[in-house]
Amino acid sequence: MPFKRSFLLLLFSFALFPLQRMADAELFRAELDQSEWLFSGSPFLCELSHVVPRFGKVHFLAEAGEPLRLAVESAWMNDFTGSLTLTALPPPWDKTRKPVPIGSILLRKENRPVEKNVLQLMERMQEGYWAEVNLQRPEHAPWVIQLTGVGFGTTYRLFNQCRTALLPANFDQLRQSTLNYASGKTQLTEQQRDELESIVRYVLADPKVARIEIDGHTDRTGRPLTNRDVSERRANRVRDYFLERGVSKKRLAVRYHGSRYPLNSGKTNDMKAKNRRVDIRLVRLQNSRQP
Repeated sequence: MPFKRSFLLLLFSFALFPLQRMADAELFRAELDQSEWLFSGSPFLCELSHVVPRFGKVHFLAEAGEPLRLAVESAWMNDFTGSLTLTALPPPWDKTRKPVPIGSILLRKENRPVEKNVLQLMERMQEGYWAEVNLQRPEHAPWVIQLTGVGFGTTYRLFNQCRTALLPANFDQLRQSTLNYASGKTQLTEQQRDELESIVRYVLADPKVARIEIDGHTDRTGRPLTNRDVSERRANRVRDYFLERGVSKKRLAVRYHGSRYPLNSGKTNDMKAKNRRVDIRLVRLQNSRQP
């Protein structure tokens, strides 16, 4: 009996341990009369931000070409290693609903924004829930950040409107692009036009892109002069597409190289196909960052 009683007491103490840790948690939350959601938007990035007194900020981010993300900004998060748990929390006066677990992930020292289940959390907040971000480090009491829903609905609508107007891709995704061709072909396919359209939309929206470098290439099949002519026509077709869509001629730099710069020297059809290409590179003004 003493052994059984001791064993039960041990189990009971372990069961209470998480509750005790939560009781020791440090809570961060804006007062209701000071709670504010701030929206900013552009074709490149839509952002909802909430100031958390004594801790920092929490951001919902929608960037061109990227999934929805949640970022926690705080000096305390430097080199943070632990878990981040998201919960949709009914406001204190709502006794009819229960907390809804959203998801949990591990964070490493690089502290990258969270992508998993962010849309689900935002949709719950649109229904009147608050958001709770629980940050747990080994051997430390949790940091619990509560994001109130005060003012969220209006800014969330602006955020969604901004999302629908985002560009299809961002600079990092478009800065180096390649169009591949069948042997001897120079006409643009529908798929290639779609790829070019994404680049055009970005370039027209970002004046910091000073130059678009267009380089035509072929494989080593055929005569050098013929290959040079084919690479020229490929590059010029791409240039003409940009011009037709309103890109200034001053921003376009066209070169053609025939078969002089192969990506590989392979002889199989797949390896040759990689050399039949037009490379497109976006060059931004020095010391300029993505908007």
